[in-house]
Amino acid sequence: MFGHAACSWSTRRTVTVEILWALADVAPYSREYHSARQRVAQQARGDIELEIEYEKIMNLVKKTRESIIRMNDRHFTALLMRAPKGGRTINCL
Repeated sequence: MFGHAACSWSTRRTVTVEILWALADVAPYSREYHSARQRVAQQARGDIELEIEYEKIMNLVKKTRESIIRMNDRHFTALLMRAPKGGRTINCL
């Protein structure tokens, strides 16, 4: 008797949005996040309140992804001029 059949539509929608918030916060690259994102995006069509909530979540994920330091984005701007026995001397460009 319990489960989705016992829940109202708004309760299921709220649970799905809460799951999406949690996954966006801790696992924005996971398969579960992408599945939840698709479900909420589908539910949000025509529902202004849910669309606004969905956009807030997407903005959070975008900021999180932009704040991650990627290995390919690191650049070194120093030139090693000489390497004496006691250590290295670096001249910055």
